[in-house]
Amino acid sequence: MKYCNNCRQLVDPQKNYSTGLLLILLLCCGFIPGIIYYLILVKKCPMCNSSNWGVKPQEMRQPQEVIHPQIPQKEIHFCPQCGSSMSGKFCGECGYEYEFK
Repeated sequence: MKYCNNCRQLVDPQKNYSTGLLLILLLCCGFIPGIIYYLILVKKCPMCNSSNWGVKPQEMRQPQEVIHPQIPQKEIHFCPQCGSSMSGKFCGECGYEYEFK
């Protein structure tokens, strides 16, 4: 299936050849001229008889809204004595008591 730019639809291209001319070339001149005649013919649209092939245009899609999740940042406090992270009112490493403001 190919997209015809003239018809603006997908069609199955076909070779329109003269059966009589093909038989005369095959029988009188031999197989080589008949095969060349058949291979030279271009495939044409069965609706409009043109060979104006193209790419089917795609629909323009609107960009979707990008949602960024808002995750609350957890505050990390560090012990002023040893530098390890503190989660409560005292340091688990050195035992230093500190009150957060």
